[in-house]
Amino acid sequence: MKKNIKVILIILLGILSSLLIMYYYFFGQYIVNCTSFSNEYYEWFPYNEGDKLIFSNNKLSKTFIVKDYQKNHTEWYQSNLKCGCCEDNLNIMLANQNDTLKIDFQNIDNKKSCFGTSLGINDNYIDLDEKPIDFLNKKKQIRIEKYLIEKNKGITEFKLHEETWKLEKIIKSNSKNKLTIINCN
Repeated sequence: MKKNIKVILIILLGILSSLLIMYYYFFGQYIVNCTSFSNEYYEWFPYNEGDKLIFSNNKLSKTFIVKDYQKNHTEWYQSNLKCGCCEDNLNIMLANQNDTLKIDFQNIDNKKSCFGTSLGINDNYIDLDEKPIDFLNKKKQIRIEKYLIEKNKGITEFKLHEETWKLEKIIKSNSKNKLTIINCN
């Protein structure tokens, strides 16, 4: 009789443990929804892959081609997983035969971000957490050391090899940029 009670208790504990594990697996995960990807990224860098940006320094001109334009966005994450955060970023590579400009724009207007807002070009970074997006929109330009970025134009001026290069024109391509969704599950 005692043996039967022990067996029944062990079975009940097994069933109870299984039910608790199933409850946690199905109901214990909290989904955090992130805000949508901001159009502000495209307003600050209105490029598409294949666009040509022509810069001049009053003597010579340089043509940079948009080789890569990656938009990454987290739509949601499960709060119980280590990879969870609402993160957005824009990565752009402009290149010609001799030079490369790498742009990294993180979490513009994204209040649920874990990493904050920043803008970097070729390892020159500016932390934008202290500058709300409304401030940037009114100012319409951002200076990062030797780079000047203007809203609706992108990079309009930079220094390279001690020379100042200014944007002359952009020749648009027919390509469209794709948004990559990166969810944590």
